[in-house]
Amino acid sequence: MRSLSAIINTVAFNTVVFLLGFSHLCAVFGDPGWIPLGLYPLERNEVGTKPQDWTMCTRCSMFRPPRAHHCRVCRRCVRRMDHHCPWINNCVGEYNQKYFVLFLIYVGILCIYALILVAVCRAVIASEMSKASEESNPIVVAHTVILVAICCLFGLFVLAIFSDQYKSIVEDETAVEAVQHQIRPRSRTDAGNLEACTNRRQLSKRLLFQEVFGSGPVYLWPFPCHHLMNSNRRHHDDILLEDSSTHLTQTELHARPVVNDDSSGTDSSSV
Repeated sequence: MRSLSAIINTVAFNTVVFLLGFSHLCAVFGDPGWIPLGLYPLERNEVGTKPQDWTMCTRCSMFRPPRAHHCRVCRRCVRRMDHHCPWINNCVGEYNQKYFVLFLIYVGILCIYALILVAVCRAVIASEMSKASEESNPIVVAHTVILVAICCLFGLFVLAIFSDQYKSIVEDETAVEAVQHQIRPRSRTDAGNLEACTNRRQLSKRLLFQEVFGSGPVYLWPFPCHHLMNSNRRHHDDILLEDSSTHLTQTELHARPVVNDDSSGTDSSSV
């Protein structure tokens, strides 16, 4: 019976470790939603096909879709950028937010699982050994204390980050957008973005989660697998390549909102 429980715990624990590691790799090496360089260069002497709600990045000197922000670390504009995370050495954006959230969840599960295993092991040892013999092994006690401290530390850390990510999803507001709304008033140049965000806030929580975890079956959400992007997502560049009906004159091109992301302090967040 004890050997069976050991096998079950070994398989379960290492399964969580595998999902954690794979989610981390996907978050590290996955595309967070970079705007392709040179795809929409800022050519003021030419007529382009740009929608009215796009903005210009002063650092990349190119057009970008709404809710995209410039990362000063990656030196790229990222779709729906939340922050630049040093733990994955990558931005958390539209395309890899699922993997980042899963990474946080699996770290939390692993910490709880480890604490449960430690508690069970200590209970078994206490029931089979005398109190004197248990206290006579300081190495085991020190190992237990260190393990519990690490699990509690990382567990609380990922819980705080996960709460921020959950709030970002259900409120449909990234960390960059939250900071920008706090440090500067909403100007008329942001009218297009504000109108789009207002419309998006009317979506249900399920649709907002589908935009992050995919529109497939819910039972696939906990797995760090590739998923088809939700049709509700705005694939601006794909639409613009096919849409030749909307043209901006040179005067309109000069009038496009120019956005400086210097205020986006969260792109180098300590998260």
